[in-house]
Amino acid sequence: MNRNMKKTAAICAMGALLVLSNFEYVVADNTSGTDGVAGIAVLMEQYQNSEKASKVKTEGVATTSIEEVYEPIDGYDNLALANVSDVLNIREVPIDGTIVGRLPANAACDIISEEDGWCYIKSGDIEGYVSSEFLLTGEEALKKAYDLVELVATVNADSLNLREEPNTDCGIVEILGNSQKLEVLEVLDGWVKVVVDSTEGYVSEEYVTVSEELQTARTLAQLMYGMEVSDLRVEICEFAQQFVGNPYVYGGNSLTHGTDCSGFTNLIYANFGISIPRTATTQYNYGTKISTSELRPGDLIIYGEYQIEHVALYLGNGQIVHASNERTGIRYSNMYYRNIIGCVRILND
Repeated sequence: MNRNMKKTAAICAMGALLVLSNFEYVVADNTSGTDGVAGIAVLMEQYQNSEKASKVKTEGVATTSIEEVYEPIDGYDNLALANVSDVLNIREVPIDGTIVGRLPANAACDIISEEDGWCYIKSGDIEGYVSSEFLLTGEEALKKAYDLVELVATVNADSLNLREEPNTDCGIVEILGNSQKLEVLEVLDGWVKVVVDSTEGYVSEEYVTVSEELQTARTLAQLMYGMEVSDLRVEICEFAQQFVGNPYVYGGNSLTHGTDCSGFTNLIYANFGISIPRTATTQYNYGTKISTSELRPGDLIIYGEYQIEHVALYLGNGQIVHASNERTGIRYSNMYYRNIIGCVRILND
C-alpha cells in the first residue's frame, strides 16, 4: 500500500565502525595519505556535527535517529481531523448556526478558511463551520491520518459475488450491492480479499475500484432525509449515531467500550425503555416483518445469505448504523451493502 510516506536519514560511509565498543574519535588534519583511520575519523567528526542528523551513544554504540517525512494526502490541501470523542457538529454559520452535518471522531476535512475560532471546512459532500478548538491540524493531523487511512474497494457493478476463494469455481458467500465500500485485506492477482462485517471473502478486481480513503462527514440529509417520523424514532437514530467509531466486541454489552451488532441494537432500544432480544435471530423473530419499501428510521435490517448473520439500525435515505467488525467498530453503511434477509419493525407507531 503506497501512502506516499518518505523516511530520510544521513548515511555514514563507514557505519561498521559504529559498533566498536568505547569508540573514540581521532583528530586528523586531512583525509589523504595512507592513514585510513585518521581519514575516517575526520568524516565521522563531520558527520557528528551535521545538522541533518542527530547522534546518540548507547553502551558504546552510536546510532542515528531517522526523521519521517509525510507528504500531503491526495484531496486535502489543508488537512484537519475531528479531535472529539463522539461527533463534531458542522454548522451553516458559526456559533448558533443550523447543523448541516457531523464529523465523526477522527474524520477528515479540508480547512478553507479560519476566523475568530471557527473554521470553514469541506468534508465529503458537506461545507460549513466547525469550532477550531476541536480540530487536529498541521503535522500532527497528517501523521495521525497515515495511521487512519484505509484501503477501500468500491463496488462498481449492480451486484457482485463475494466468493470463498479467489476463483469462480468456488462457492458464493453472498451478493454485494453497487457502490458499497468494502474494507480491503489484501490485493491479489485479479482478486481482492475483503471483509464484510466479520465475513471474509474475495471479489473480482475487475468490478471494484481500490483506493485509499479517510472517513468524512455525514449530512443530516443522508441520515434523515425527507422522512416524516416520530420524535422517538428521531431520538433513537440520533442517540445511536453518537457511538460511531466506538469498538466492536463480540458478546460485549457496552456502547462505549464495545458491543457486537445485536448488542448494539439491543442497547440502543434499551436506552429508551424498550426491551428486545439479544441476538440477531431472536430480534428478527421478535418484531413485525416489513418490506424494504416500508422501512422507516429506527427499524432493523437483518443480513446474511443462507442464514442470519448481522443486524443494523436503519437511519433513513438508504443509510444504516451498525457494529460491523473488530477492525471498523460501529460505523455507517449503505443499507444494500450486503444481502438483506428481512426487515423488522419494533416501534408500531
